[in-house]
Amino acid sequence: MDRDYIEAMQYGFDLAKEAVRPGAELFWFASDSSGHVGVFSTAGFGMVPKQILSDWEKFLRIFCYFSFERKESSDGVILETALAEEPEDELAEWLEYARKGLYAFDSPSHMTSQYERLARPNQAAFVADLPEDARDYLRRMSLSGVNFTEATTVDVRDQYDCA
Repeated sequence: MDRDYIEAMQYGFDLAKEAVRPGAELFWFASDSSGHVGVFSTAGFGMVPKQILSDWEKFLRIFCYFSFERKESSDGVILETALAEEPEDELAEWLEYARKGLYAFDSPSHMTSQYERLARPNQAAFVADLPEDARDYLRRMSLSGVNFTEATTVDVRDQYDCA
């Protein structure tokens, strides 16, 4: 990852922290009550739990782990029905995360705390199976009462103060 990419990410992180809308695309991570892992894409509009935005270094480490270090499985993904006709290149980021075992959620194109599931893995990643720093981070960012296998939408403001 080059310096320009990191600077652009930090810019998006800072915009989200200040609740600037529209902001930059930001991918953040949380777990559910069953220990599954989800990735949430703001599309420049979605609200982000302030707890996510409290520590840039931890945010960057977890982002790098899921984006660059974690390997994809060959088990494939399941797209939500509404996306079946979408060109795969427009869904590439969410499909990549789903192939890594994550449930992929995106924010609609307006400021909201609600995220819609776009893709789900055939073989889910579990917090318990991750490296220690990722486990610790995701246990603190657990969406209690939510199960990504069942939830087609998640409202993060139900559980966290959001920016």
